[in-house]
Amino acid sequence: MLAIIPVMTVSLLYGMWPGICFAILTLPLNLLLYLLNNTQPASHTSLMFGTIGLIAIAVVLGRMKDISKLLKMEVIERHRAEKELKKHKDVLALTIQQKTGELKSTNEQLEYLLEASLDPIIISGKAASVIRANKAFLRLLNYSEQEVLGEHLNSFFILTPGSYETNTGDLIEFCQKDVDEAVEKVGELLKQEPP
Repeated sequence: MLAIIPVMTVSLLYGMWPGICFAILTLPLNLLLYLLNNTQPASHTSLMFGTIGLIAIAVVLGRMKDISKLLKMEVIERHRAEKELKKHKDVLALTIQQKTGELKSTNEQLEYLLEASLDPIIISGKAASVIRANKAFLRLLNYSEQEVLGEHLNSFFILTPGSYETNTGDLIEFCQKDVDEAVEKVGELLKQEPP
């Protein structure tokens, strides 16, 4: 009966396997104590059942110790991972903020270049409809932005051969070959994927 306290202590301090080993060692130690006292145990079966009971106690308490150790390691690992994740989150947030600022600056520069350009520029979406036109383009065609937005690109090209007068009063001749080349070039541009 006295062996239960050391078995419990070893199991709780060192885990299941040391506790089992200590419980098994109690059988020869108990026999040695009986020999030293010049007495006989009531039965060897009772010593075996006592040892088996101590082993069961060692298994239960040792397993509890092992599980608590694993849980403690899991909590420590989770805490470390959360710190690492927070660090990466902060770095990512800073990077996003920097990239957003860079994109905003680049967008402002592109917007300025688009509007300051003396060349007519239109930007179309995937369906070949106009999503943006600069002032030079609007002045050239004498259209408002509302009249241009959403229109298909083909509505701004000469698709029939003939003579056309420019804003300066000059006459320009477009033959079928010129129209075909323009349509082919526009088709190639529309097939290209934006970078």
